[in-house]
Amino acid sequence: MSCSTQECTWSCIQPILCRSPLRPHCRAKDHIRLWLPIPNPSRADYSATLHHSASLSEEWLNCILDVIAASWTEKTKETYRAGLLVFHVYCDLNLVPNSRHSPIAQPLLSVFLTSCVGAYSGSTLSNFVARLRAWHILHGQPWLANHDELRSILEGASRLAPKASKRPKRILLK
Repeated sequence: MSCSTQECTWSCIQPILCRSPLRPHCRAKDHIRLWLPIPNPSRADYSATLHHSASLSEEWLNCILDVIAASWTEKTKETYRAGLLVFHVYCDLNLVPNSRHSPIAQPLLSVFLTSCVGAYSGSTLSNFVARLRAWHILHGQPWLANHDELRSILEGASRLAPKASKRPKRILLK
């Protein structure tokens, strides 16, 4: 089912999201930090990946995640909130197992974005991608997206976006 055939609001999306210990109930701006991907490398593996050194304590790992998460402003986290939520709802509705959510393969990313064309503006879909990429970075997951294919999908989505999702050009006053 295509997103373009649905008129969804947050109140109709929230109940669709399947409960999961990987996605605890939290404020939207905290999804990026608290929602975990699978396969989630063990904390020790994550430590080794980041530093190629001896294991770090749990406290240091949390500090690293906090610092990475702080690279996005509160406003950015709020703006990005929809991307992660809509992606997980899409996966739940289409029975995509948690193990395929991350690292996200290009075919899954492409079909997710394509299913949303017509329901969201191109810039909103670009924000969805930025949010998914940020989530991967924060949790030490590789970002496997094909840049050229992704750029083409986002450009096509911008051209196919509904007129209502586009703001009129502003007139600059001198």
